[in-house]
Amino acid sequence: MISVKDLKEKLKYSSNEIAPAFRRAGQDRIAQRLDECGDFVRVAYCVKCHAKHLSGAKPCRNRYCPVCSKLRSLLWVARLIPLLEHWIDGGGYLFLLNLTIKDTPTLKEGLDTLTGAWRTMTHEGRKNRDEWKTRFAGGVRSLEVKRGHNSGLWHPHYHAILLRRHFGRDWPYFSEKWQDAVRKANGRTEKGGSVWLHSVGRGKDKTLLDAVVECFKYMTKFEWHGASPATINELVKTLHSRKGIQTWGVLYGLAEQTEEQFEKSDYEDLRGFVCRACGFHEFEFDLIARSEFEADTDIGDLVKIDDGNSRTL
Repeated sequence: MISVKDLKEKLKYSSNEIAPAFRRAGQDRIAQRLDECGDFVRVAYCVKCHAKHLSGAKPCRNRYCPVCSKLRSLLWVARLIPLLEHWIDGGGYLFLLNLTIKDTPTLKEGLDTLTGAWRTMTHEGRKNRDEWKTRFAGGVRSLEVKRGHNSGLWHPHYHAILLRRHFGRDWPYFSEKWQDAVRKANGRTEKGGSVWLHSVGRGKDKTLLDAVVECFKYMTKFEWHGASPATINELVKTLHSRKGIQTWGVLYGLAEQTEEQFEKSDYEDLRGFVCRACGFHEFEFDLIARSEFEADTDIGDLVKIDDGNSRTL
């Protein structure tokens, strides 16, 4: 569940930075959806002590919304971590993979190179397909788009979590395959991209939570305040109908199931939550306007009971 502080900060950032950027670019429909996100907030009142708690906000579900991006990320954490914990407990291995290409003048060029290289590495030709399936039992891949810090050009890249049934050394494999795949996708001969590979799990390079959070950060991330109308319009046009998250193998179908759950859910299920003030578990609910929520300093966060231990979310 998103915290009161986080929700207020993201609503403010969306209204002050992101929505105006889309409005400057003539993308009024997107700007309106962002402005309407969280227009009503659900408050849970403890039946025993009457303390007020945040229990959800009406999402706009737009891919550029920082609130909905955080809610989608939290849903993925909730859905994926138990599955990956079960995989590790069963003797499997996990790896976090980051794949980049050289920054490109146009976003379409970058995405075409990125998707083409991935397709070549994982599916083109029987040899590539068989080697990929032999190494990895499944995985999840997410797209992130931003501008290069030094170049100012488009910098799309992939984050992926890979599931392995048996331990193996995959760095030499990716180091060769990704370079070859990028060169084939963009038709150039020079070095085309970079690979980062981290082991995931207890006592590994990345904790499981770190890896999942990194994989499901915002799809788009750059300075909205300084983004030109041309940049915004290119972003909207190029990302239209492109999927940001895909799953395969033993995780096949999880992306569609998770997105369907996100589309249908407006508010958090409060089973397992208790009042932060007195520990009671029964609530009454009310909807309040976004402006009232942003001004109210008495609304706090619920506490989640997890395996006998309480934790504030």
